[in-house]
Amino acid sequence: MVEFIKKYVSLTDALILTFGFYWIVNMDYENFGTPEKAYIVIFLVWVVMFCVKVYIMYKNNGGKNG
Repeated sequence: MVEFIKKYVSLTDALILTFGFYWIVNMDYENFGTPEKAYIVIFLVWVVMFCVKVYIMYKNNGGKNG
């Protein structure tokens, strides 16, 4: 599992995931407005695209299939 993470997840991806989940968990849901909704939608789209990227890299053996 550690090799998988090292191979397919960059430092930037890890930071975005970490801070994104941290912000969602600590969000003030009592004062939920348009910026929070937009952030959640954009973050979910990013997560889906990240999963697609990892899937493609995994299927192509990390880009080593030439």
